[in-house]
Amino acid sequence: MDTRGLEASAEDLIEEFSEISTSLGAEVTKKENMGVLPFVRITDKKFPEGTFFQLEVKAEPTFPAAIKEKLHLDRRVNRILVNSL
Repeated sequence: MDTRGLEASAEDLIEEFSEISTSLGAEVTKKENMGVLPFVRITDKKFPEGTFFQLEVKAEPTFPAAIKEKLHLDRRVNRILVNSL
């Protein structure tokens, strides 16, 4: 997450993204705030670290594409990684 200039806490953002996931038909089973961590690959020298969190969800196979489509223009989202189990 890119939280520069935001007044919302990480917990508020996690809750907001949980609600977005739920609105797309997913069941959120776990929320984990991983804190502020440095990026492995820095694309902006003024932004070397970001707030990371992990959501575990149960969802239909179409969920990864739907969540990426929903969040691709959200400036707070720096990167999205979706793994299927």
